[in-house]
Amino acid sequence: MTTRTKSNARPMGTPTIEDDAGPRALAQVHQRLLIDEEWTDRRDRGFTWWAHRLEQRIDAGLPIDDDGIVITRLTSRIPVVTNVRATPERVERILAASNLLADSYSYVYDPQTQQVDSVQSGIVHAQTLDWRPDLLASYFVIQLIHAEQDANRLARALRGRIARSRHPMRGQRREPDDMLNVVDAVFLPSGVPDNPFANEFEFESICEQVNRINAVSLGASSTGVAIEVPFADSTALITLDAQYPHPRLGRGLGVRLHLPTRDDFDEGARLAAWLNRKDAAGDLLCPAMGAWTVRGDIDPCRVVRCAFISAALWRSGLAMDVAAGAILTLRKLNTLLDPDGTEPNASEVLANRLALRNRNSSNDDESRESARAARSYVHNGVTFVNKTLPGRSVGLVGTAGIRPPRRRRLDS
Repeated sequence: MTTRTKSNARPMGTPTIEDDAGPRALAQVHQRLLIDEEWTDRRDRGFTWWAHRLEQRIDAGLPIDDDGIVITRLTSRIPVVTNVRATPERVERILAASNLLADSYSYVYDPQTQQVDSVQSGIVHAQTLDWRPDLLASYFVIQLIHAEQDANRLARALRGRIARSRHPMRGQRREPDDMLNVVDAVFLPSGVPDNPFANEFEFESICEQVNRINAVSLGASSTGVAIEVPFADSTALITLDAQYPHPRLGRGLGVRLHLPTRDDFDEGARLAAWLNRKDAAGDLLCPAMGAWTVRGDIDPCRVVRCAFISAALWRSGLAMDVAAGAILTLRKLNTLLDPDGTEPNASEVLANRLALRNRNSSNDDESRESARAARSYVHNGVTFVNKTLPGRSVGLVGTAGIRPPRRRRLDS
């Protein structure tokens, strides 16, 4: 596992055919989705297609030289609700709830256009053309299916209109494409009774690789692994969990990135909305998989990024790839929020936290009183080791502090 904290990425000049993976990845996605050409509207480095009411725009960005690797961002964007009349605060709360169940996409609100889009993206390069475009195609069709299913509910809740669209030549598509049935036909039955992501060897391999870089994992099991990554002057927590099924996709791999923030729900929803806009704009130069949202079932609320991969999409090494992408995302985000900050040593942060926990469990009266107060802060699986430092219980070994990172002003 290799990650880069700083990136020297820069747009290329005119790329060679061998360098630019974008057009080939687009062709693979179009073919994989079995899209009828008659319902396709092509453009340079992209196309739009209509499966039913909503349009899906899939585009390949310009190639970028990222430390010698020529990468291209493949983005899927689906306008879902237009003319939103709800207040920005209400929009943020509603989308935070919807994004809590996101798998590969996020619902993103643009206050300038008063529109909600479903957005996700992935990074491709020549060495990944044999598998990543096919994986992205599966993500993209799940995104479209869920957008069609959620459009009515979101339009009512946000006091907007469904973003119905028409092919420029053929007009409205009245009969839905058969691809809109693929979740019920393929993804939900997969992983029953066995989940291929529940693989102790793969999770232990992730643990071993993580401990070779500035990150910490204290163990793995057959159902998952937890990883501590430097963030601000603390650490953020990554969890990969193959134990619990997704309510819309069944069995698979859940991926969560827990930021060390301490917010009320509205403040957390505002930060999550801003992060989703940054992801959608490609500002982090990393895959925009899943959605930033708020866990409101714990106190204080936590800003987390939720993603899920169906068991039908399992392939050897995919969990490792997802873990590396999550670490890269947190490092890019940390640099965005605190560009002049110094990355702490994750092992030292964790050691200091555990030492504080041990001090709080000593035999003097003051420590016993603090320990009793700490034990009263147990809520929905989150165990607080004192009034300010929680340890996150995920059925594995993992902790995460909650000191807020130093953040830049969050402009729209």
